[in-house]
Amino acid sequence: MNSVLLFSTYPSVAQGIVNDWREQGMTVDAAEHAEDVARFFDKRASESEVDRGAEKPVPTNVLVLPETISLQGMKEIVSVVSSQLPLSKDSLKILLLSGPSVLPGIWAKGISEEEHEQATSETTREVVQVAQELKQTIKKGYYSIQLGTLSPDELRVKLAILFNYPQPKVPVSFTVESFGFKYGVPKDANWVLDARFVPNPYYAPELRELTGKDKPVQDYIDEYPSVTKVVHYWAAMLEESLPDYAAQGKRDFRVSVGCTGGQHRSVYTAIQLVEHLKKRFPEANVTLLHREQERWPNPLK
Repeated sequence: MNSVLLFSTYPSVAQGIVNDWREQGMTVDAAEHAEDVARFFDKRASESEVDRGAEKPVPTNVLVLPETISLQGMKEIVSVVSSQLPLSKDSLKILLLSGPSVLPGIWAKGISEEEHEQATSETTREVVQVAQELKQTIKKGYYSIQLGTLSPDELRVKLAILFNYPQPKVPVSFTVESFGFKYGVPKDANWVLDARFVPNPYYAPELRELTGKDKPVQDYIDEYPSVTKVVHYWAAMLEESLPDYAAQGKRDFRVSVGCTGGQHRSVYTAIQLVEHLKKRFPEANVTLLHREQERWPNPLK
């Protein structure tokens, strides 16, 4: 049975990793004191005895250390880990996720006198020394990742490879958002689609005050068969590319569909695309947003 000790300087990143691991069926515990770490090893040892003859693989145990742990607490935990090495040397992995507040590479390699001089505080130097002691104690199964060098998706892929758990075949969450080009293109979109090829209902006086959510507008657009075909093409292109996005660690995928003002055409085609996604990926969380809704003639509609 594998065990992982996770140190991190970023609580939000650490929590995201923990959530991923739990989704993969791993057993995740939290520790605040050296006694918690000792209990973790005791529990793990007893579970190993019980599961030794099991046919199914035993889930990896993951131990998460809090961000607020003191320097003395780190030293005590290093001592506990060292005492457990005869039991754990082949299955214990230490993962350190460091950020800009820690010198680049400081966890992963030997520290020179110059690097010591660059340390920003005495506490930083002491933490580094403890980390080095931990590395020397473990020797094998010690991994270090500097968060500033990886995007969240790249980090997710790196961890999946490191700890050998499967990645989802497609993103698990989709957001489809209509918008108006004249108000700017969304900067957080993975895909931007242009619905301005659709004949514009705005120029029909009876439809000007309505939106793509209203049936008269939908009926107007439905008179043009090419619109339905293009939305089908969009859905097919998206479906074809999703496995590659998932392989890069992309869990949340955002599609922005634009027209001139974000009131008629983009709203209608976004609704149609959402329907396609819900049918094709019933287990995914699909969200529909209309960015310009506050600008509509009747924004609460």
